[in-house]
Formats: sequence, structure tokens, C-alpha cells
Amino acid sequence: MSSIQISDIKNALRGLPLGPATVTRRVESLSEDVDRQVLKDLSLCEYFSLQFNESQDVMDTAQLVVFVRMAFQDSTTKEDFLTLLHLKERTRGEDIYNEFKKYVSENDIPIHKLVAITTDGAPAMRGVRAGFVALCNNDPDFPDFVNYHCVIHQQALAGKVLDFSQVVALHRLFKALLDELDAAYGDLILHADVWWLSRSKVLQRFVDLLPEIKTFLSTRNEEHEQLFDDAWLLDLGFLTDLTAKLNALNNELQGKDQHLPHMISAVNAFKAKLGVWTTHLKNGTLTHFSNLKKMSQAIEDKDAFYPEQYCAHLDKVATEFNRRFGELDVMEDIAAFVSNPFLPIDIEQLSAKFQQVFSLQSGVDMEIVDLHNDIELKARSGDTDFWELVSIENTYFRSTYLCEMAFSQMKIIKTKYTSCLTDRHLTDCLRLAVCSYEPNYKAITDSIQSQPSH
Repeated sequence: MSSIQISDIKNALRGLPLGPATVTRRVESLSEDVDRQVLKDLSLCEYFSLQFNESQDVMDTAQLVVFVRMAFQDSTTKEDFLTLLHLKERTRGEDIYNEFKKYVSENDIPIHKLVAITTDGAPAMRGVRAGFVALCNNDPDFPDFVNYHCVIHQQALAGKVLDFSQVVALHRLFKALLDELDAAYGDLILHADVWWLSRSKVLQRFVDLLPEIKTFLSTRNEEHEQLFDDAWLLDLGFLTDLTAKLNALNNELQGKDQHLPHMISAVNAFKAKLGVWTTHLKNGTLTHFSNLKKMSQAIEDKDAFYPEQYCAHLDKVATEFNRRFGELDVMEDIAAFVSNPFLPIDIEQLSAKFQQVFSLQSGVDMEIVDLHNDIELKARSGDTDFWELVSIENTYFRSTYLCEMAFSQMKIIKTKYTSCLTDRHLTDCLRLAVCSYEPNYKAITDSIQSQPSH
């Protein structure tokens, strides 16, 4: 490359407006453009649902993330970031409600189109009288809407009925010896109580490194009798296997564009697997419990191992799943019919469920009959009450995964080194980081008069 070309490139780069104030304005412009697009779609959509979750940033300021899923007249849906609300003082249900109402008013949100709200299980969100959802339900400006407790939180809480505190209570600090032995893992990751299922990875690494751990303790002349106790080791193997299975379900329930039928299928499949695993354990089959099998082969007293002793724990998890996911039973037939209208059905029963879920004055039995017998699905082209309900159902969030994903981005954006970010600029940066809408770059650049930095 000639010196003239290099000089031209340098001059071009010098001409770019890259001063701090200029970059700030550009980020603001991009964020405002994306926000306008989302708000425009909100005004055009037929219905929308919201998911909320709250977390603390690096400055201990409570931040409330809101995502929206919209259904349009052509039966398509869009889900994306709506806003970040900043709770400066308290985080009661009343505070969240007031902040959200202010946002709705300032941005002309068509709240009459709201059909569902999904939150985590925090009292501030789901308190019977003073929770955010309850306050919205009692507000005449809000329509009747369905509210859901995040299915991922429910699933994690269902898993917490397992009581193996004696297994996970040991202190784990083995980095020095593991480095010396060049073990497979450099360190054990400590679990976070907020995400209980992260223990599955901790437990698996603990099991994998058990020989090194015993060596480490031996060099320090420390004795932990549990590590040589057959019953404790068997419990460790079982808990490691089961939490890994719970974690796999947790991962399956995460992700974007997760609709109700998929989540119902995943939860139902797991409940069915619990029954299969119980049968296998009763028969002494450990095919699906590799760590338990490994421990049973390693213990000295083979007669001390009775696989069926763990069936009660699986039964306890199954009972808790049935209790926590009872609301899915009501939606299951509706979701199945929407996915495949030609399945054998009880028309009156299905119509009654539609009426219950969507608070209808009358059933939709005639439309169900028409659709069930329309082999060409001509009903899809009609503007019927039934397909209006399908559009509503398609907007429902069943988890707050998108909010959790946004919090991960927020931790990257706002660190101890960037803690001076204003609330507005944090919102702008987060919107651009997680939003799938493409800024209208041409319109933005056309509206900007270039001012090179000096």
C-alpha cells in the first residue's frame, strides 16, 4: 500500500466524529430510533404480553427490566426489550407499580391491549394484596389479564424439595493442589444460592475431582469422614445425577421465542421421566444415574446399597412438580389443540377451558367444531373469535428468561469502572445490546450534520 493511500486513510479516520460527547449523542440517537420502532409496533399490534424482573446493578440500584411480546393481525409475533425502569429508593410492589404506570403514561402505551404479565415469585411482584400484579389487577386502567409465575423459577423451586444439605455443606478450597496436579479443572466453581441448580456443575466437578480432593486433605492431615462414608458417597452420586437432570430441564426452558406448547411438553416429559427413573431404581437399574452407579461400584460394603431407597426423593420431586405446574394442566388441552386441531377432543370440555382461561362470556364450541372438521384449515383465513384467542395465547410469556439475559448484559455494561453511567445512558446501552430491531442508520445519518472532532 502506497504512502499516499495510507495518508488518505489516516485523514479519513481523523475526520470521523469520535469525541466522547459525539459518541454519546450517537448512542442516544440509535437507542431513540429503536425505541420508536418498538413503540410503533405496540401501537399496531393486536395484543401484547409483558415479562418483568428486578435486579441490583453494581451501584446497588434496583433495575426493573421489561420485555414485550406482541401479536399482529397476520398472526405473527415479535418479542423484544421494552424498557429499563430505575427504582431509586424502595422496591415494594407499590414502587414498581407507580414507576410502570408513569412509563405507560409518558409513552402512550396502549395498555388496553395487555393480555398477560409474567414475573418471578418475589412478594413485591406477586403479593396477594400489595404486589405489583395485584395492584395492576385492581387498576381500572388495566384490562383483565392472565398472570404467570416464571416457569424456570418454579422448576428450580420444585427441585429444592430435595434435602441433601449434608452433601453440599463441605468446605471446598482446593485450587493450590489442583494446580500442582494439573487436574482437569483449575478450581471448583462455587454455587450461587440465587440459582440453586448451578450446584449441579459444582457437584459434578466435586465427584470428578474426588481422588485429588482426598489427596489434598491427606497432605494437610485433615480428615473428613464423609468422604469415606459409603452412605454419604451414594447420596452424593444420586444428588449429582438428579440435579444435572433438573439443570438440563432448566436450560431447555430458557431461550428466546419460547412459546407455551414447548414449555408444557418439556415439563410433561420431565414428569414422565421421573416415573421411568423411579421404576428403574426399583429394579436396580442405574442406566440413567451414572454417578450413583460409579459410587455404588466404589464403596466397600456392597450390601449397603439399595437403589430403591432413592425412589422416595423422586416421588417428592414429582409431587412438587404437579403442585407447582398445576396451572399448565388447564392450558395443556388448549395448547395441544392449537398445535394440532385434528386430535380427538371433547368439544364441550375444551370450549369450557377456553372460556375459563380467556374469561369469555360464552364458549367457542361452534368454532372448535368447524376447525376440527376443516381438513384444509380454511378457518385460518377467517377473522374469527377463535383465532383471536390463538393470537392472545401466542403472546404469553412463561418465563422471565429474557430479563435474566438482559441482566447479564447490564453487568457487562455497568461495572465498577463505568458506574458513572446515568440511568438514561444505561437504558440506551442496554437497549442496543439486547434489542433485535435494526436502527434506521440512513435516516439517522441524514439527520446529522457531520462535525469532526478536534
